[in-house]
Amino acid sequence: MDKDIIMLEIGGTELELVSVAIICYKQEKYIADTIQSVMNQTYKRIELIVVDDCSPDQTFEIAKSIVKKNKGKFERVVLHRNEFNTGNVSKNANIAFSYARGAYFKLLGGDDLLLPDFCTATVQVLSNSPECDAVFTDMYCVDPAFRINEQINVDDRFITETIPENIDLLFM
Repeated sequence: MDKDIIMLEIGGTELELVSVAIICYKQEKYIADTIQSVMNQTYKRIELIVVDDCSPDQTFEIAKSIVKKNKGKFERVVLHRNEFNTGNVSKNANIAFSYARGAYFKLLGGDDLLLPDFCTATVQVLSNSPECDAVFTDMYCVDPAFRINEQINVDDRFITETIPENIDLLFM
């Protein structure tokens, strides 16, 4: 196994597994808060996947340290550090997706945060709406002190400009 790929697994329960993947590059100021927001989820069956695009800062080391200190918090953990910087968000998202084992998948940037009930609410909606392929939610833009600067609402313009017609959606 590559020295920069770490996997850890613990026993699961009957809840569906949610894969939360964080892709990051030079996010040492934010990665701890991002991982903490995943640890704070009210939903308890989560695997954490972190894909670092060969950051020159301490992003990967911080992520590794947090996971080590919180061993057992996640059902499964994958920490992957690319050997070189790809500079390609899609490629890193695909790497993260390749590790995912969950029935549900959430992709985050290394400076994104989840509200504590995000996974619980999303799993509930998707499990009760089998006709839906995806769930989109509103989002908040915050400053470095986590003060909300703006709320971005999912609206009809978003739907008609970005979503193919053959995908069924449910908005929360």
